[in-house]
Amino acid sequence: MIFSRKLIQFLAVAQHGSLINASNAINITPSAISQGIRELEQRLGVKLLKKSKLGMSLTNQGKKFYLQIKPCFDEASDVLDNFNLNKKSNRTVLIKYDGFSYPLFQNNLYDFLSKHKTTSFEFSCEVVIDIYKELKTGSSDIIISPLNLTNNNYDVHKLSLPTERVGLMLHKDTLSKYGDNISKLLQEEKLIHTKDIIQHSTFINFKNLLMPKKSNDMILTLSEIDTFHLLSKGLGFTLVTEYFARLNINLNPKIHFIKRPLDIDLFFNRNAYFLANNPNKPLDLINELINNSDY
Repeated sequence: MIFSRKLIQFLAVAQHGSLINASNAINITPSAISQGIRELEQRLGVKLLKKSKLGMSLTNQGKKFYLQIKPCFDEASDVLDNFNLNKKSNRTVLIKYDGFSYPLFQNNLYDFLSKHKTTSFEFSCEVVIDIYKELKTGSSDIIISPLNLTNNNYDVHKLSLPTERVGLMLHKDTLSKYGDNISKLLQEEKLIHTKDIIQHSTFINFKNLLMPKKSNDMILTLSEIDTFHLLSKGLGFTLVTEYFARLNINLNPKIHFIKRPLDIDLFFNRNAYFLANNPNKPLDLINELINNSDY
């Protein structure tokens, strides 16, 4: 999306009337949304939202801003939607996920693409406000999300994906400095991650469970490539799915994955959302990729 995350958060609160409802809609924690809106208000120099009996409501300045920005947001979204609808001459499958990378698909793409020469994939990571609209307009063919939505629209199908384990990924040299004292490692080493994951509600829950006192100055926000580069140098650690860790361990055998940090099992579930009548046949694609995996 060409609009900033802060603007998306503001629009979500304006449309849903509370931080909780907005959080459920875009899968970002209320505290992260509140912080994003404060930063937007500081940039604009005006107060946009205020507390009300029912949750949150727009201030007078907030109403003016909303009425000016919402049509621009909708128009830009329509342009992107129309562009996506018209650009598919071959079979390009658009897969969008929010938060953790989804290596279950990526791990099997080479074999899949070698058998399906006319198929290509585009992956992106961003917050999806309206899953139905995203799918209906062709902006995405498949959306991978931990949200467990109940949708009365029978065009949208949901497939529950295999449960994923999350753990710590770090260099073996980093681990050797602390021995069995994982608690000390969690507090003294830098936590490194992408911005999309840092604000993801699942990630925040895991972080609070393992390291509730981790200060913001001990968290680095980098790209996936830069994160792996620092880990390879023996700096910091990151939270990833087990399958994503396997991919990185294949690239660098000195990378290590801790399955049960602090003897805690970290699991989460995601769903794949798609349109039943999508000509790209996402259900067949997902089933083939999953069946070829070693889950």
